[in-house]
Amino acid sequence: MAEQILPQVKNRIYPTILNSRYLSFWESVSPGMNQCREFKFGQFNKQVCCQEKDAAVGWRCFPSIVLAGVQKGGSTALQSYLLTHPQLVSSSKKELHLWDSDRKYRSSFQTLLRHWPATHAPGSKLTFESSPSYTASTMACERMSLFLPPSTTYVIILRDPVERIWSEINMKLRRIQRIDELIDIAIQRGEQLRECLTDSHAWPECLTRVIPEIDKRVKSNQQSNFKRFYERCIKNESRISIPTPEQVLKRRNCFQEEHIFHESLPDFEAKIKEEIAALQANKHCLETVRPVEEADQPLSASLRCDTSSPLVNHSAPCSFDLIKDGKTMSLSGACGTPQCQCFPLLPSFSDISRGYLWRGHYFHHIQHCLQFIPRRNLLIFENSELRKSPQSVVSQIYWHAGLMPAAVNWYDAALKFEQEYPSFEKKTGWRIEGSNQESMPPSLKKILVNHYRPFNNALFKLIGKSFPHWHQ
Repeated sequence: MAEQILPQVKNRIYPTILNSRYLSFWESVSPGMNQCREFKFGQFNKQVCCQEKDAAVGWRCFPSIVLAGVQKGGSTALQSYLLTHPQLVSSSKKELHLWDSDRKYRSSFQTLLRHWPATHAPGSKLTFESSPSYTASTMACERMSLFLPPSTTYVIILRDPVERIWSEINMKLRRIQRIDELIDIAIQRGEQLRECLTDSHAWPECLTRVIPEIDKRVKSNQQSNFKRFYERCIKNESRISIPTPEQVLKRRNCFQEEHIFHESLPDFEAKIKEEIAALQANKHCLETVRPVEEADQPLSASLRCDTSSPLVNHSAPCSFDLIKDGKTMSLSGACGTPQCQCFPLLPSFSDISRGYLWRGHYFHHIQHCLQFIPRRNLLIFENSELRKSPQSVVSQIYWHAGLMPAAVNWYDAALKFEQEYPSFEKKTGWRIEGSNQESMPPSLKKILVNHYRPFNNALFKLIGKSFPHWHQ
């Protein structure tokens, strides 16, 4: 099995400066801590970047395939198919957000790599992950190009932006409805929750015992909200086995007043009109003719560190230096292209309650990503392709990644996904069949069709193919 230290890879630049040193993201920032080596995989000798923590644990490898978008485009269905390939290993968590979360991006190698299982045969399999918010992120494409091997395969599945936005809204509706169901259960079981409060350390276990439905419907970081609900809305009440209708109403009002769960049901049409106005205020957000320089090679990066600093990961006091076409540029962590001025409209990378409209601006997202990820690394499909010909789609991905051919079917894919992520559907409101609850209001559809028309046409020119069935 071929192996080499990555600084020896061709077309990478690693300058040396007096009194400081440059270390690539694939090298050791702190000797013995973050060393990453390259292994070769498959018929195309695909680069696989792996790290060995110690000989007993084995190697953990960064993803060689990234499903980067779009949200509600079909990435979860595609991930289900990929899970069935014997040479692929997915992340332990469904959506990692390693590259669009500043906190996670600044973590150590060990923290990033712990999401994939260790192996004593690095290069025998490929790892992959799926976080469909990456394409709509200011920094994800740049960070992945800096950090991941040059041969990484990036996959984007597009969907008619009008249908996509309505599917997202319905997913949110389902999630809120499930939370409401749990709130009703918690209101009725207030006395049982009182017992859980006697031991704060045992609260999660007691909560799931009193309300067993919570484990598969609520994300773990939201379970503490039920404790807040009890402390603020039930704790000081007189003990009663069955709450009266008046108490039920009082508890529900308390829950709403305290904003214990941040998700709420907005006026979607009003929110979208508000977002259109915000985008129109910045001309860069609506431009479709501004040319950009596309990347011919993935970015190479170096990390300059003061040798006197006892670093344990690639965070401060290191400074980032971006090397492109032999020129070194400072990377401050801020997005540098004109379109990035539109992204601050999205306060949180994972908050689906805002930025509905911008998530369907595929032209801007892909144009931005092509500045850092070469076209040859990027596979773009349309949702109907995956629905009608899943074998064709996954076969192209397998070939691009150097994987052996393999047949797929939906029954095995759905079963494998449920085994890997048993609570994903109930926690998020996502549905594996992708069905909607009700039809879109005609007034909302008209607004969306008119807004997206010029951006869809620009997208078709950018990627070299069109989708006539999209709303035009």
